[in-house]
Amino acid sequence: MSLTMSAVRAQLEAANRQLRGTRQFVEEQAAEREAERDEFDARLRALRDENQQLAARLLAGARVVAEVEQLEAQAREMNQMITDLEARKAESDEKVKATEEKIPILREIIANLESQLEQKTSREGEVLQQLESMRAAIDDRDRKMRAQLAELQALRGERLDRADVCARCASDDDKHAELLESVKDQARLLAERLAHRARRLERAHERGSLAEERTEDVSLRDRLQKLMISCCFRIQNNTNSLNGDKCSFLQRTEKMTVETHIIRKIHCRVTVAEIKDATYNYVSSRVLRQVERSVADSKSALYPQLSPRSSPSPRGEGEGAGAAGAALAAAWERLAAVERAEDAALKRVADLEMQRAQLAEVAQKRMYSKLLLGFLCEKKPFTKAPVSMDSFVHCSGLYILIAIGKQFKFFHYLYFYSEP
Repeated sequence: MSLTMSAVRAQLEAANRQLRGTRQFVEEQAAEREAERDEFDARLRALRDENQQLAARLLAGARVVAEVEQLEAQAREMNQMITDLEARKAESDEKVKATEEKIPILREIIANLESQLEQKTSREGEVLQQLESMRAAIDDRDRKMRAQLAELQALRGERLDRADVCARCASDDDKHAELLESVKDQARLLAERLAHRARRLERAHERGSLAEERTEDVSLRDRLQKLMISCCFRIQNNTNSLNGDKCSFLQRTEKMTVETHIIRKIHCRVTVAEIKDATYNYVSSRVLRQVERSVADSKSALYPQLSPRSSPSPRGEGEGAGAAGAALAAAWERLAAVERAEDAALKRVADLEMQRAQLAEVAQKRMYSKLLLGFLCEKKPFTKAPVSMDSFVHCSGLYILIAIGKQFKFFHYLYFYSEP
């Protein structure tokens, strides 16, 4: 764009120099014509004097009469030449006036283009700042995820150290049978919902990644499908193999939550691509924080049952079952919030796709207007020179009215004809 502006300025300077030279030349020609006109007037007066003298000598001979007629013819020719020169001078004055009228129009076009360039550079700077902030947020989320995984490993090690406490919970099989059945139903519903969300995310990924490589898409989709099947089998096996042991029940519940985290992470990796990465990762980080909060609530509700100091009383067991039910209800509420956030992310991705299409259309219009402006600056107005542009159709003997944008606020007539 800067090269185009410099070229336009150079052309304006050349046009100004040419205009000054033309004006000086016209003034010199006018002065010469005035001098010639005075000379011709003097000659005409002299010729008239001679004609008067010759009129007195008409009786002397017919040859003098012929010479007088010839001189009168020359005088008429000189008068015709003077009128032609005056007409040329008027035409050159009109051309100079037309060029002077075009100069402010071109200056206005240049000012508009400079303002558009400044706006574009400012928008690019804002977009770059937003990208940097999104990258920083993604890095922060990754660090938090690593720290949470380390905490999860530490909690798993502590739970293995407390395996001897689980022997006291063997007598609670009948009391927790209803809880296990409800957990099985919840796990089955959770597996169905995860499969439904996975299919929906796959459809969104297929719509958003048409331009990506097919091999990578197929491999990621196969990995996601295998992991979903394996997770469903693990959830089913874990729920079927629950034998009433409270400690093993808690360990398997934690495994189910970890597998749910893994599925969410793989969904994020599969569904995001380039522009969608920042937006969807931001939403997925919020989703993971909500799920982790629900897991923490369930842990806070279930961990007091594993304390070796607590005595197994019916009242305490009833309170533990109620706390577990409340934790499961909270987990379901968190899952609903996750689904709402995922819907918002998909809508945001669709909005970004629409904005990208609109920006591409605007960029194409800007490119066409830039090509047209370059054409107007290169070609002289009101000429019939052949035009070769990929963006325009060559017409034969037709006047085409071209409106150069609403912000330019003027129209220009061009005459195009194609080469044979």
